Amino acid sequence: MKVYVVSDTHFGLELQEHPDRERRKLFFNFLESIESDSDALVLLGDIFDFWFEYHHVIPSGYFDVLKAISEFARNRRVVFVGGNHDMWANGFIESLGIEVYPCEFELEIKGRKIFMAHGDVLRKTDLGGRLTRIVMGNRVSKLLYKILHPDLGVALAKFVSKRSRVRSLRQELKNPVNPSVIEILKDGYDAVVHGHIHYPYIQEFEEGIFLSTGDWLWHFTYGIVDEKGLTLAYFLEGGKTSIAWI
Repeated sequence: MKVYVVSDTHFGLELQEHPDRERRKLFFNFLESIESDSDALVLLGDIFDFWFEYHHVIPSGYFDVLKAISEFARNRRVVFVGGNHDMWANGFIESLGIEVYPCEFELEIKGRKIFMAHGDVLRKTDLGGRLTRIVMGNRVSKLLYKILHPDLGVALAKFVSKRSRVRSLRQELKNPVNPSVIEILKDGYDAVVHGHIHYPYIQEFEEGIFLSTGDWLWHFTYGIVDEKGLTLAYFLEGGKTSIAWI
């Protein structure tokens, strides 16, 4: 069994160095390249820079991404784990044949248990990400947000997202391995995989392995989980993959 893991593509976000259109094209090339070599794909949060489903409206601008993912899901398992930017999936993504988990997901391969999550909740020092879950993740907030006109709701979300990103870029990531990872490994898991920190990283401990998937903004990295173990890889221009660690 071979599972590919991608997080933090933040489609919808425009970057001067890596425009959204180019990042989407590279992602589509990536999906095509793993089509015959994968059993499952895990989308580990913040795939969209903002995603919120109203009763009769879904955010525009993501149709090409949704089409590519739904077509990929026709012949293999696809799992969507909500991040702090797209935790509001409420039926539509599931209608595309994709499994949806709001916060975390457990995978087992050959008796090995892998804990997967976006990672914002695991990092207790990340007050911004945790606050988003608490404030916007409860039923009352979602109900009130649905009352807003979609155009106003999206504009507000983009403003908050931009402010949050500016704050996070100012913070120096001194240690990508937070104590929660070690606690989970000690709790019986063989590996922990998460995104959120936008930093590709892999390390083996006595208790197990930790893998941070990086992002699809600057690093274009992803994880591979199979019977051999965990791999961190880079997807390069031209559809080539560079294996970083095994």
